[in-house]
Amino acid sequence: MQGTRHYLSTGPTFGATISVIMDIEQRVSALEARNIKVEANKAWEGSWVRRGFIMGVTYVVAVAWLWVIHEPNLWLKAVVPVAGFLLSTLTIGPLKQWWAQTCYKK
Repeated sequence: MQGTRHYLSTGPTFGATISVIMDIEQRVSALEARNIKVEANKAWEGSWVRRGFIMGVTYVVAVAWLWVIHEPNLWLKAVVPVAGFLLSTLTIGPLKQWWAQTCYKK
């Protein structure tokens, strides 16, 4: 047929065509691997495991500091920074949505 090309022929461009296809496949594989990593990081950022760990460490550090400075009611007072962290993580989602809709316009 006139005007049609056979891309997978055995002519001089066959090797170049295969090379281009292999390069594209490698790039797609790299992008898929990157996407998996990005999705895992995103899931970790919003996970309750991460939040719980940070709250636990914050509480322990606050209790230790309040004990060092001989503060009374240290067990109760150490809850304040933990509660602040929890409130900040709970408001991040709605704040981010508001910001994306009102401030970040492309």
